[in-house]
Amino acid sequence: MADPLFHASPRPAAPGWRGLAPRLLAVVALLAAVAASLSFMADRLLVAEHDRLRGTEQRGARLNALGRAGTEILAFVRATEFLPIALTPDDRRSWEASAAEHLALVEERLRHFTATIVAADNRADLAATQGMLDRYKPQYAAVLEQSRGGRLDAAGATAVAAAPMAQEMIAAVRRMEDRITAVNAQEARNRIRRSPTRASG
Repeated sequence: MADPLFHASPRPAAPGWRGLAPRLLAVVALLAAVAASLSFMADRLLVAEHDRLRGTEQRGARLNALGRAGTEILAFVRATEFLPIALTPDDRRSWEASAAEHLALVEERLRHFTATIVAADNRADLAATQGMLDRYKPQYAAVLEQSRGGRLDAAGATAVAAAPMAQEMIAAVRRMEDRITAVNAQEARNRIRRSPTRASG
């Protein structure tokens, strides 16, 4: 018979791997969920920033096309209005070539802008600009013919009568520029408000 004084009491079993495994798996699952959430948020922020940058770049391209179109319209009209002046044959050929060149560039710039336009108001103003240009071109052709025939007074009167069309084209182009510039300015203000480092006050 065993002496009760020397009888060892049983030790509690250690938790072992089987006891720790569920806890470790729970921690790993939590960390994975947090990582996935952070990754998703970062991805969404990158996509949003990419979209904003792309929008800014596209609006910049439209502004560039409009600015060039406006410059070419002014150059085309200026060359047309020089034709009724008494010029040497060489000067006349130079101004005629200038008018033809700038007209081609106006049409090219407007085609480029048509491919990138978005806003409905800009579409309307672009259609107005193109329509006014289509009305101005016959007047330009008449000025060209009259001035070549030596009928400078008639050519001058034709050019003066067509001047409001040119003014309307320029006004429409400037309205489009103003809209795009306003969108860029608003986007810049939004970026400043969203920035965590923006100065207070």
